[in-house]
Amino acid sequence: MNTQQFMAVIARKKAGGGGAGVAFGDTLDADTGISSGVNYRVLIPSSELSNSGTEIRATLQAANSTILSGNYYIDSCYIGHASTGGNAWDFDGNQVQLFFSSSSGTTISIGNEVTTDYSSFSYNNSKDLIVSVGLYTTGGSDIRKRGSASTSVYQKASAYLDAGKTAPSGYGLAGSENWGINEIEVQ
Repeated sequence: MNTQQFMAVIARKKAGGGGAGVAFGDTLDADTGISSGVNYRVLIPSSELSNSGTEIRATLQAANSTILSGNYYIDSCYIGHASTGGNAWDFDGNQVQLFFSSSSGTTISIGNEVTTDYSSFSYNNSKDLIVSVGLYTTGGSDIRKRGSASTSVYQKASAYLDAGKTAPSGYGLAGSENWGINEIEVQ
């Protein structure tokens, strides 16, 4: 974690964040570039989750260096429990959209992170969780990631509009990694 990221964590805690209950936290340790227009879904197993609550938010982190564009372009972001049937990347149908200062998307510049607004969601730490991110169709995105994680990433090209869909088809496993999800908090 660099100084800027550390200061962002301190600011969140002073603003009332960070203390509510960290449901998931990860140390992202490498940079990667992702093509524009991709929808990717990070599947977080229940064994990695804690706490409970009725509101949820996520912190997403851009890369520390320029690979494709110098920014992390988010068109939309959704979070929800994974389906117990169907494909591994499917939501159970109760997913909610996460907003960035009341906007559906945002741009995170290199070396920075952004925390979404809280959204109402009946979070249950005994169920696997999915974070779905649709990337803008221009420029590609530079994100922070962690390889060899307990999480799995599924992706599909030209599918950024799938971010909120319950059971989209045609996704492929990108690996046992975490792309861009630094922390999830509940209250």
